Amino acid sequence: MNETLFMKNECTKFQFFLDLVQKDKNLKSYKGGRKSVISNIYYLDKILFVLTSGISWSDLQYLNIKCHYTAIYKKYIEWTNKGFFNDHHIYLLNIYSKNNSYNASFIDSTDIRNINGSKKLAGYGRKFKCKRAIKLHTKCDKNKITSSIIITPANKPDVTQIEPLMENSFIPINATYRKPHYTVGDKGYISDSIYTKLRKQNIILTYPLRKNQKDKNSKYKKKLLKKRYHVEHSYNILKRRWKRIDRFYERKIDNYITFIIIANSIMITNFLLNSSPTNINIIYRS
Repeated sequence: MNETLFMKNECTKFQFFLDLVQKDKNLKSYKGGRKSVISNIYYLDKILFVLTSGISWSDLQYLNIKCHYTAIYKKYIEWTNKGFFNDHHIYLLNIYSKNNSYNASFIDSTDIRNINGSKKLAGYGRKFKCKRAIKLHTKCDKNKITSSIIITPANKPDVTQIEPLMENSFIPINATYRKPHYTVGDKGYISDSIYTKLRKQNIILTYPLRKNQKDKNSKYKKKLLKKRYHVEHSYNILKRRWKRIDRFYERKIDNYITFIIIANSIMITNFLLNSSPTNINIIYRS
């Protein structure tokens, strides 16, 4: 049965993920009934098409798909609950962290319109006046690779999410022999108490100073503050290339975070392949 794949090039970057799905399928005992004719690559292709185009799950029925659109949605929920996308993302992040060493990261937040999404995230931000929105807090490096993701209501202050972002990151915080890690943010992250806590963990919180502050940033910190555009570019890439991330339609937060994880996995794979083509054997190793 010939498959019509819209995202064939992107599906080839998920070989390790498909191996995880196949291993889980082999562990299940056959309980009778008709065996599925549709392959996992076909389901993955339609999930990636929803991510890039931003269409709803019900609009898949107009693409002459082989199955009902609810089957694709249920398969996405199943893989999300079992953590296959998350395991694939962590696997790629470990490879990326071993091959790339950096001593600075950039944190920021952006508002995303909440359209029929979770009512728990019903904050009202500045960007969307009198409309529900969520706030996406991320931490990335100079290569626009996101290593930590947190979602809160839009009216949540940015300062409260500094420590959770650092806890979810891939930085060896407890190591004392390494150089200090610089975390760069805007004026919304100014906090003396959090600065002292992170400084004990060998993390230096860097931000532009207000006019009434007497302290002065060093020349190195000023250079880092000029590079804060990396995190803004990462939001631009996520929202424009993968349009499903630009709006929050999901009832559960994990389903929305999975879309970001899939997009970030593709970015990591593209970076590793562009930096060194020999990484293809490492990325696709099962």
